[in-house]
Amino acid sequence: MGRRSYLEAAEQAAGFILRNLTGGSGLLRRYREGEAAIPANLEDYAFLIEGLINLYEACYDVKWLEKAVELAEEMIKRLWDPSGGGFFFKSEAEETPMVIKECRDGVTPSGNSAAVICLIKLSEYTGRVEYLEKAEETLKLFWRTISNDPAGHTYALLGLDLLLSPRREVVVVGDELDMYRKALAGRYMPDTVSMLLSDDMLGDVSRIFKLAEGREVKNGKTTAYVCRNFTCKLPTNSYEEFIKQIEEA
Repeated sequence: MGRRSYLEAAEQAAGFILRNLTGGSGLLRRYREGEAAIPANLEDYAFLIEGLINLYEACYDVKWLEKAVELAEEMIKRLWDPSGGGFFFKSEAEETPMVIKECRDGVTPSGNSAAVICLIKLSEYTGRVEYLEKAEETLKLFWRTISNDPAGHTYALLGLDLLLSPRREVVVVGDELDMYRKALAGRYMPDTVSMLLSDDMLGDVSRIFKLAEGREVKNGKTTAYVCRNFTCKLPTNSYEEFIKQIEEA
């Protein structure tokens, strides 16, 4: 749609959550009358991380992607099961009669299904293989139930498709980025991670996000890199060639 007001509302919502519901005690899930409380569960972490990734890909402000990585690390620390794989719904440290791991997708996706998609995408951005390994371990853990009832695990199947299919990476570096942002926003490409960066941001960003490593402006003009599973087409300064490449990749 291209409505700026929607993007601004999303940025305000994300900013509010990160200011008021995160801190030393981890992500919290309730805010009422100025007080934040109740430790977040897996769905809270996974949905917020996914929202921050989507927000980054809508505006390309790298702070949202940085926060997504921070929360993913926290989610793994608090909820990952190192002995059996997959994520617990709540931390074992909480006083609950039983610890649950769930993968069934209902009206909303399960936390494990959403976490799988987040970790695959963050692995592409950061180059951290351990994220991809945890996504794969999670799908392996639940594979029998997924295969026995695929209709009840549709989001998990999206994660499986993303894991097994060749993924597309797009990086554009330079000063004239708006037309590239609109081109990416106007296409449904769920298998794609993308970064749009000004040249002066490149050094700082590439230290965290390996997807940006080695990308640079060529010939003094905005330069696009289009890859599939990190096998890249020739970088181009032509917007028309960029469109051709993303449609072919």
